[in-house]
Amino acid sequence: MVVPVGGETGHKWGPWDTEQAAKKWILGHLVTGEGRLQLLRVVTRQEVIFKKHPKFWQALTKQEWDYLVTVQALRIALAETDQFAATKFLPRLLALYRDLVTSEDRGPKEFLGREWLPMPSAEILSQQQTSHPLVAIWISQFLEKVLSRTHLTFWVRDGTADLLPAVYCPDIGTAVAVQMIFNGMVRICPNCEKTFVANTNKQEFCGVKCRVARFRARKQEKGN
Repeated sequence: MVVPVGGETGHKWGPWDTEQAAKKWILGHLVTGEGRLQLLRVVTRQEVIFKKHPKFWQALTKQEWDYLVTVQALRIALAETDQFAATKFLPRLLALYRDLVTSEDRGPKEFLGREWLPMPSAEILSQQQTSHPLVAIWISQFLEKVLSRTHLTFWVRDGTADLLPAVYCPDIGTAVAVQMIFNGMVRICPNCEKTFVANTNKQEFCGVKCRVARFRARKQEKGN
């Protein structure tokens, strides 16, 4: 995944404070569709997920973060047919959606878009049919909003003549969002609803306490 360094945006050097700091991380170039030579920087999974560069996490607003982690958590819950997690995360996403469409704040709308597919019917939502295809289709728009800002490209690593494929992101915020979508390691605990970074793809809860609490709750549900 690559992002441009410099350019005509307000944050000329992305998350870096100075041109000198940015240039330490320039790893390659490409030629844009307009025929301009563009400096590039690779954004790695380790930097985003494990906070190797703290300014990456400041590239998105709190509302944008909430959207991304909620959509990601709900996507994972649906993929794993985890009804318990899905019934927690769907109402959370609906609340965020309502706030977005009624908010006057332009920031999240510029990043996530302004046109939206209407929510699933009240009947589907009231019955908590999180496995309903219309629910999954409705959720897919949030992922598409982010991915539509990117495109596939080829770039050349500095010091080589190798043409390398990459996902081009127009800014650091988009790169962070795409890394989150494809990695799935930033999650929401379905028990306490705390955001955490999973150590493995199978980690569902933020810690032992929440995992045990959910295990006991499931055992009690079966007993009733």
